[in-house]
Amino acid sequence: MRDECIYPEIYIQMYRRNLDSKELANLTGINYTSLRRKMRGITPFKLDEAKLIQKALNCRATLDELFDTIKSEDTVG
Repeated sequence: MRDECIYPEIYIQMYRRNLDSKELANLTGINYTSLRRKMRGITPFKLDEAKLIQKALNCRATLDELFDTIKSEDTVG
């Protein structure tokens, strides 16, 4: 089973703006399927995509903060 990465700060910012993944994909111009794969850690984000997400979320978080990952083996449970 592939380790699943999550980007909690992106999800927090999406929640604060009442955005789902489809809306974020539309705002950034990133293909929805590609965005979901990247959000699950299957494929990496490119720098330009990261900047598009930061801009779309219109938040003060740095790229490092937005793209800090938590891997499944780091969680308790």
